[in-house]
Amino acid sequence: MKNSAETVSLITNQRFVAHLTISMKLFLFVVFSLSLLKAYAWDSAAVQASCGDEDIPSGSSYFNNLQYVFADIEKNTCLTKGYTYKTQHSGGGNTAYALGSCTSSLRAGVCSDCLKFLADNIWQYCGSAIVAILDMPNNCNLRFQDTSF
Repeated sequence: MKNSAETVSLITNQRFVAHLTISMKLFLFVVFSLSLLKAYAWDSAAVQASCGDEDIPSGSSYFNNLQYVFADIEKNTCLTKGYTYKTQHSGGGNTAYALGSCTSSLRAGVCSDCLKFLADNIWQYCGSAIVAILDMPNNCNLRFQDTSF
């Protein structure tokens, strides 16, 4: 028969092992979860741009309409079958048309982030061009223009 000191020691060790097991499971869960959240740092140098020669006229509502279609593309492309989405906005009479697409292997959040990156940096690549196509190879592309396609 064990004395009370050995019993207390045994119970303490069992609690420690149980606590360690729970802590280890929690740690592994966190590590696994973080591995699913792959962080993307978009490379500006990888973007391929094809820009039109004509610029958006000063004071045109086209620029504001582009902001609407870019937001729409970022939000909805990843929600559509095939990750391809087309939209337009006509405020002020200067309609902006846009098409966004992502490769089907991207998660929805990564698709949206990729399109947002392109939309946020469009002016860096194409100045104030009325027509442009930006492509992040093997990830996403964004096209916009002032005529329907």
